[in-house]
Amino acid sequence: MTQTAADAALRQDVPGRPAGASPSRKPYDFSRKYWVFAVPATVIILAVIVFPWLFTIFMSVQEYKIGGGSEFVGLENYRTLAQDERFLDSIRITFIFTVLAVVIPVFLGTAAALVFHREFPYRGVLRTIFVMPMMATPVAVALVWKMMFHPQLGVLNYILSLFGIPPSAWVFSPETVIPTLVMVEVWHWTPLVMLIVLGGLAGLPREPYESAVIDGANGWHMFRYITLPLLWP
Repeated sequence: MTQTAADAALRQDVPGRPAGASPSRKPYDFSRKYWVFAVPATVIILAVIVFPWLFTIFMSVQEYKIGGGSEFVGLENYRTLAQDERFLDSIRITFIFTVLAVVIPVFLGTAAALVFHREFPYRGVLRTIFVMPMMATPVAVALVWKMMFHPQLGVLNYILSLFGIPPSAWVFSPETVIPTLVMVEVWHWTPLVMLIVLGGLAGLPREPYESAVIDGANGWHMFRYITLPLLWP
């Protein structure tokens, strides 16, 4: 059948349809193929997150021997950890480090954002310098600071000696390792908090501040009752 004959056959009269009208065609349902686009992300999540997590749980209930082989021991490994003083002490140290490494950058980053949100000379240059630590990779940061913390060859102890301050062991002493690592963490990630808060400040409406100025509110009142509540989310 030629194309012309096929078109004529499609246009033939059908009860309930005007003569010569084209037959209605059901639109293609593209929603049936949407799942194809989710497959790559699903595979990556299963391979990178779900499988390692399940495999870790499987390993935690096994007793592995140096010579090879393993034995199922159930929750025995967890009971051993609950009685291990070194493990319990590591939880305490990790908690202290996490609290300090999160709270201090939040406060310092918010304060820096409030400063850089104002107009003053060379603001762009100073803001660029402030965010430079964030651009370094964690591996590079660790290597550079490790050399600076060296008790004999590190530059930090040399700077302390210029002011007559005795040298510090830094990360090589149990008493100073946590404050030292917190200092590095704060130096590295405070700029990120500053950028996040600065973006929030740029999106705040101006009308509440104009009303507060008319009502005679000072800077602290505007920060406490306008900036902080609007910025908190």
